Amino acid sequence: MKFLFENFDILAQAPGGVKKLREMILQFAVQGKLVPQDPNDEPASVLLEKIKKEKERLVNEGKIRKEKLLPPISKDEFHYEWPKGWFIERFGNVTINRDGERIPLSRECRATRQGQYDYYGASGV
Repeated sequence: MKFLFENFDILAQAPGGVKKLREMILQFAVQGKLVPQDPNDEPASVLLEKIKKEKERLVNEGKIRKEKLLPPISKDEFHYEWPKGWFIERFGNVTINRDGERIPLSRECRATRQGQYDYYGASGV
């Protein structure tokens, strides 16, 4: 990390340097080396268990549908060593997919909703 900061200008101006810097920063981030790690932080496994229980509660209350869990990420899929206390999980296992709940709006209905932001459906992205 020290090398990166001491040589940032040289690295950024070198041919392909910006791309290499992005790769290095991503690697440092994934390895937990961008900020100091606090040994008192709650382990990721505890947070993931809380998320799992919350999703189960919402399913039991009928607020969300039960979703099929995605398979764990294998070491072969993830090309970095992650720091102690970290856990790698698939995004779909820790989020709630609400896309199936939406009701598409007609073009006329959207036209009457003058908002701060333009509306784009999934097909417009």
